[in-house]
Amino acid sequence: MIRQSLIQIFIWKTCSDAEYLADETLDRVMLRVPKLRETYKGNPSAYIHAVAKKLLAEHLQLENSVHENPRTTDIETEKMFGCLERCLSNLSPYSRDLILDYYSEEHPKNVSHRKDVAEDLGISVNQLRVRMYRIRKTLEACMQACMGQESSV
Repeated sequence: MIRQSLIQIFIWKTCSDAEYLADETLDRVMLRVPKLRETYKGNPSAYIHAVAKKLLAEHLQLENSVHENPRTTDIETEKMFGCLERCLSNLSPYSRDLILDYYSEEHPKNVSHRKDVAEDLGISVNQLRVRMYRIRKTLEACMQACMGQESSV
């Protein structure tokens, strides 16, 4: 229910990747749950929506910076694709196939496709999200290392 409301908010804010942003919001909240249990008082959905608002601001800022400097974007994009290929090749075949299928352009942000993927794996959709989170974190760390390495060369 909360995820759907987050997706709707991101869609209203004209984000093309609303489902990813909703998942990222929930991922960030889940990382904070152990500390929040001890100290947070109030409605949890208010906290989740505050995290979504912050993520939306980050997303819009990133989009604006990309549009402001298109010359370097082409070079950076080329580097990013090279790093992405390298990082994807470092994943296990299972993880690589899973993340490529999950974010496939054939099924862009298609909730029913993701339900099918989870069902094929014999896991819940939430378990699938956790797996995707872990794979994304591995890819992000690899990408950061690769992009840092590329820019220093």
